[in-house]
Amino acid sequence: VDVKAPNSGKIINWEEFIKKGVDISDEQVEKRMKSIDANDTSSLIYTSGTTGNPKGVELTHNNFKVELDSVGHVLKFDQGDRYVSWLPLAHVFGQLVDNHYWVRRALHMSIVDSPLNTIDYAKEVQPHLFISVPRIYEKVYSNLKAAIKTKPILKIGLKIPVLSSVFKNKLREAAGFGSNRFSISGAAPINPEILEFFHFLGIPIYEGYGMTENTAGISINYPGNNRIGSVGKCMPYFDLKISHDGEVLIKGGNVMKGYYKNSDSTEKTIIDEWLYTGDVGKIDSDGFLFITGRKKEIYVSSGINTDSIYIIPNAISEFDFDKCDKNFDLLSIDIDGFDYQIFEGLRMFKPKIVIIEYNPTIPNDVNYIQPYNTKSRHGSSPKSLIELGVSKGYSPVALTDTNIFLLDSNIFNNSNLNILELNEER
Repeated sequence: VDVKAPNSGKIINWEEFIKKGVDISDEQVEKRMKSIDANDTSSLIYTSGTTGNPKGVELTHNNFKVELDSVGHVLKFDQGDRYVSWLPLAHVFGQLVDNHYWVRRALHMSIVDSPLNTIDYAKEVQPHLFISVPRIYEKVYSNLKAAIKTKPILKIGLKIPVLSSVFKNKLREAAGFGSNRFSISGAAPINPEILEFFHFLGIPIYEGYGMTENTAGISINYPGNNRIGSVGKCMPYFDLKISHDGEVLIKGGNVMKGYYKNSDSTEKTIIDEWLYTGDVGKIDSDGFLFITGRKKEIYVSSGINTDSIYIIPNAISEFDFDKCDKNFDLLSIDIDGFDYQIFEGLRMFKPKIVIIEYNPTIPNDVNYIQPYNTKSRHGSSPKSLIELGVSKGYSPVALTDTNIFLLDSNIFNNSNLNILELNEER
């Protein structure tokens, strides 16, 4: 499909790009390649969030090399194995796999045209490797559970040893996981019940953990080393530890070069070669890492009384709204569309300002219905989140690449704001 390029001097089409290399000799290309130093910046990825300005993460060629070397000990794939690509290349995991790993292992990569079509592609391609955020697995889980519930032959057959393997195989193929050998879930917590169900069907989904600042992965579950509820053990060549106040610290050759032109933030984040993640966790006696919450930081603009800030210290899933008797004027929800919590926050606190960080891979103009919690049926796309806010009496005042801003018109009558931040970002 031909797509009309925006009118910009910074964008050229493929034919123009190819023409620029016509007069370039192989010797020039090799010379340029040899001039690259391992510590040169390979990629610049900007983080996003409601608590401050985006920071550009500088990842070097060596960062990617070391990360790929480590990943190679966990992911065992070879030439011709199939992989479905749908993560945006603005995402560090998308860059790691789509720009590097598939080339190193000579995988056959199929690129999805829209996140909403990911499962349709998987059904056609039947990938050996699949990587996703929990939302996609939740959708597959709901569809499979509905099929089992409405078809007695499946419900009964899955309980009979002789027939069980046959029905499991049919369900795996129907979901797009008939050939799957390894699937990864990351970027947000996944319900353990979903993992247990997939493993029951023979779909090997493993939860991992990492961040842009450490070139994607630092820990992961894998065959022979899997503990559902954890985010796995530390990957080869890296170190993990928990600080005195519970913060997860990372050390290794995959840790970023620093934040682009932001030495202050770099010095606060990397101390004595340890990357301070901002996440709170614990490591059990067998070396499995559990993420239990996030240390809070909040960006407060001028004119706001900082004495009235209240920040939840633990994961949102552990917070009891009914036990909170304070009224808050600004509700900042940095939790990637966890709709039930958004609904409860609006119902209980009735804030004057609402900032919601949403998943930028979900198209803006669709009603994408995929609830995080069974108590809610609100969608996770910007459109449906805005509709939720409007239904509660808010006006949408801004929509950025990752955030929705909702406003109560009475906000201008009160300059002293109480702030509540709900954050379960990983």
